[in-house]
Amino acid sequence: MQQTINQDIRKNFEEKVSYVASIVTGMTVTDQPGFLTVDCGLPSDTFNVIVVRDLSEPQQLLASIDHFTSKGFPMAAWCWENDVNNAEFSHLTRHRLIHAEVETSMCLDLSEFQPAEPVYSQGLEIRPVTTVADLQTFGNVVTGGFGTSDESIYVRA
Repeated sequence: MQQTINQDIRKNFEEKVSYVASIVTGMTVTDQPGFLTVDCGLPSDTFNVIVVRDLSEPQQLLASIDHFTSKGFPMAAWCWENDVNNAEFSHLTRHRLIHAEVETSMCLDLSEFQPAEPVYSQGLEIRPVTTVADLQTFGNVVTGGFGTSDESIYVRA
């Protein structure tokens, strides 16, 4: 059961980071057996992502990293502990990657979770984006997390 949940979490992450780039001209998604590369064409480590599945293709993976560094673009490399061990990870850090953070994913079996009533933040409204004004509002919400950093400009773009 846990292995299936882990695979679903990873699949969800890969689909999330590659969706926009797969449909926008000028952005690219390269799906290799050992890794997935997403290049948004902008200097943003939020949207320039390499998802390391394993290190079975080290030269291709390092070439993908070099692609971003040669452009001077930041990028994020994501990997899972069960797929990349510490020795392999140190190989990536020797290739100019910096281990910046560790994320923990969480999941909840909703069939076992029955809240008395939905819990939402005051004023939260979930609805489709159908107008330019809606898109601008959504952009303001997403970029709000980036404050006044240079990256907020590229996230908005």
